[in-house]
Amino acid sequence: MPRLQNIDRGLRKNAGAGYNLSNMIELKDSKTIFAGGLLTLKLDRIVLPGAREADREYVVFGRSVLLLPVARDDRVVLVSQYRHPAGDYLLELPAGKVDEGESPEEAAARELAEETGYRAERLVRFGEFFLAPGYSTELMTAFVATGLVPGEKNPDPDEILSNVLLTKEEVISGLMSARFRDAKTILGLLWWVAEGFLAGK
Repeated sequence: MPRLQNIDRGLRKNAGAGYNLSNMIELKDSKTIFAGGLLTLKLDRIVLPGAREADREYVVFGRSVLLLPVARDDRVVLVSQYRHPAGDYLLELPAGKVDEGESPEEAAARELAEETGYRAERLVRFGEFFLAPGYSTELMTAFVATGLVPGEKNPDPDEILSNVLLTKEEVISGLMSARFRDAKTILGLLWWVAEGFLAGK
């Protein structure tokens, strides 16, 4: 019976504190339930410690990127975007999928230009995290983008986007009033606020 290496087949770097779950859990069977243009739904049967078996449904998505674009006037660039599963427009940091053959840095530069029209002179990684490890393999790499140069947007044909620039004070107010409802955006903005606080800004 094959060992269950990282369920996302190579994206996860470590499984927890002090031990590797792949040494304790075995993969008995794996089936593709649905394969679409954006994601794949799989069903795995795994063997847990003590020989107990369990089914795990999960979405295979791959890698993605998050941008924290900070303009020259120290305002952060967000996008108002229609999200059909939420049934509403959400205020989000720019983000998107890493295409085949792209590095996270290349995807970050492309997504920033497509969604906001800005080009960044500098992209610096500040984190990497799973968005929903209970049911998805999506691993997101986060970048702060500075030295922004405005340009033309080139969004996907089905994307409805508009730029929104906020000061740090407006971001803090929005965080306190639950204005932001997208988890990755909240994480990125909290990092920005905390980084400024630690730097005495």
